[in-house]
Amino acid sequence: MNMYETLFVFPPDLPQDKLDAISDKIKKLISKHKGEIVSFKSLGKRRLAYPVKRYEDGNFHCLTFKAPSSLIAELDTLCRVSADVVVRYMTTRTKEEKRKAVGSKESKEEVGVDKP
Repeated sequence: MNMYETLFVFPPDLPQDKLDAISDKIKKLISKHKGEIVSFKSLGKRRLAYPVKRYEDGNFHCLTFKAPSSLIAELDTLCRVSADVVVRYMTTRTKEEKRKAVGSKESKEEVGVDKP
């Protein structure tokens, strides 16, 4: 199984019950494919670089999980169908070693952007 990280942008005025509902759908989809959720963090409300679907702010959430690659297409479909709840999303494949390194304080500078 590969390690993935998905960044979701939800509307800033989205009620907590709808946020919980979409989170449950995503978690059920991952468990259906025998995946494992590593973390699901709220990054808070932030200003977008440009308006997207009439929103200037967004509620950001980061999901880190292990799953087979076949799950990504279904996750993409789920996010497209839930377009009224999910403003934007992006899934990237990460290396597990890098993910562990980001968690520790000492190695945050090593994993960051390369300095010229």
